[in-house]
Amino acid sequence: MRRILFLLMVLISAQVLAAPAKPINLMIAAGTISAKSVTEVWDKPEVYKDIIRYHLYLNGKQIGTTNKCNFKLDDLHPASNYKLTIKAEDKTGALSAASNRVKFTTQKVGKILNIVDFGAKGDNVTLNTKAIQKAIDACPVFGTVLIPKGTFVSGALFLKSNMTLKIEKEGELKGSGHCLFSWVETTAFRRRLKLKNWLEK
Repeated sequence: MRRILFLLMVLISAQVLAAPAKPINLMIAAGTISAKSVTEVWDKPEVYKDIIRYHLYLNGKQIGTTNKCNFKLDDLHPASNYKLTIKAEDKTGALSAASNRVKFTTQKVGKILNIVDFGAKGDNVTLNTKAIQKAIDACPVFGTVLIPKGTFVSGALFLKSNMTLKIEKEGELKGSGHCLFSWVETTAFRRRLKLKNWLEK
């Protein structure tokens, strides 16, 4: 009986020692929380040579895997609370302990304002600065200013907090030769743009 207990202890110890190190510094990327999505980033484990992928757990349930140190969660529910953790997997298939847990709340669904309704024209000629700025100024908290299909030329725009500027797949917001966004009002937007560029590298 003692021998069996000893062997079990040795086996358990071996499994613990063999488990890969857990990911560290899991956090929500600044400015990425919306009503239905969020992007999280993290750092590799201190020992990451044999790590091949990461498993993501939302409210305790696995919802995806990735081999990068970032992941975008979509199809979330507006104004809802979530808890997120991740685990690392090594070449043997072993999983690490869970990372630190991150809590976040998605935004409420806000009103969508189409810039066309404010007089903007996506003809790649018309200067739409005033029309787009009117849409931005009229946008309520957690609302969205929509840039639809077309090429919309604009000068400098002043964004504000707690709003989203969304450009549709076939839409384009083209600068007229001046800075499109003010620095003071668009810190969160610039962080999102910087993050987008970093994720696409």
